[in-house]
Amino acid sequence: MKSIKNCYNDFFRWQKENRSILWILLAAFVIVIIAVPNITTPGKFDRRVWISWANYMLENGIQNVYKLGVDYLPVTHYILYIYAQIVGSTEAIILHINSLKIFTFSIELLGIYYVYLLIRDHYKNYRQAALVCLLILLNPAYLYDSILYGQWDGIYTTFTFISFYYALKKRLGLSILFFFVVLNTKLQGLVYFPMIAFIWLEDQIEKFEPVRIIKALVPFLIFQVLILVPFMISGDVLKVFHTGVSLVGKYPLVSMGASNFWFFILDNPLKELDLRGHWGLSYNSIGLLMFCTAIIIIFVPVLIYFIRKIMTRNYSGRFPVDKLLLMGVLIPVVFFYFNTQMHARYAHSAILFGGAYALYTRRYLIYGLVSTAYFLNLEIAAKILKGDIQEYTLFFMQPRFVASLFGLVLILGLGNLYGVFKNKIV
Repeated sequence: MKSIKNCYNDFFRWQKENRSILWILLAAFVIVIIAVPNITTPGKFDRRVWISWANYMLENGIQNVYKLGVDYLPVTHYILYIYAQIVGSTEAIILHINSLKIFTFSIELLGIYYVYLLIRDHYKNYRQAALVCLLILLNPAYLYDSILYGQWDGIYTTFTFISFYYALKKRLGLSILFFFVVLNTKLQGLVYFPMIAFIWLEDQIEKFEPVRIIKALVPFLIFQVLILVPFMISGDVLKVFHTGVSLVGKYPLVSMGASNFWFFILDNPLKELDLRGHWGLSYNSIGLLMFCTAIIIIFVPVLIYFIRKIMTRNYSGRFPVDKLLLMGVLIPVVFFYFNTQMHARYAHSAILFGGAYALYTRRYLIYGLVSTAYFLNLEIAAKILKGDIQEYTLFFMQPRFVASLFGLVLILGLGNLYGVFKNKIV
């Protein structure tokens, strides 16, 4: 056990190293509490169902929520249940529903803190590292989803990045735990599994420790059982798994607001059923094939690197962190860009990984492009800044222009990613 003096010294060292970033994050939190807009026009359906679910759980407990036929995974219901318990009445649930933005924003601040932890040794001092994090914190593309749109994509994004961070730091147990928090929040976080699993595998192949793996799985198993216990008691645990499966194909349109590849192929993907298609394949199947192909292309450098590492039996060294961060940008973009049924929000995680990549490498072009494309796409879909009225007519507010920006992100990103060959890393 550490002595009180040692604990004090550890705390003093921690606050000295993190003082600047903590002040910045605290200031951002206070400003948002004071100035957060009470906007409800976009996402009205989401807030209506959140009110309904929260009120139901207030009366019937969280264990019975899946009897309503809800289509969200458990973490969402825990958030709404805690919210309902705090506000305490149906009237308060309705009145304060937009305060949930504060919770989502708080989680996103945590994501910026972990970016700071990752990049701080690449700057002259901790204050400078904290200040450059403002490039993410003040990015309209990062703030739009939670502060204006009132959506929760920042939650799974943050936990994905935390899992990634702990994987890099060889904290296998924490990395696995946070990744399964992601999967209990939004299944689209699953697209990051190959990248994070590669980091786990590279760590293990360098020093294989079965006992460590077993110990790493224990927190995950405890967490997963605990989160499912209420639904086991009510006999609804199978409905939880069914919810995850049934989310696929719920909105069978080629696009649900994503300005992506399909706008170059179809006149209006927003009104085209993805069950239609050509050459005996539906648009959904074609999109999935293109997505899988793009993922393989992204992972070719990793596969070659890993095969060479095994063949040479040289297990020292690690795949470059900057290339992994770049993959963290490209993976959600190709998921969003080629698949059907994509919402405008589904590229959200590219912003946090893109910001981390920019600050880690001091290369800002890809981050600027993906931020611009994502911000424009959200505004095209939600039209919050113009009052949710008629469509934009400006050329840069058209889906094909935004899709071109996302396409440029993919081209530049893949060019930089394949630079590992030039640097003789693989």
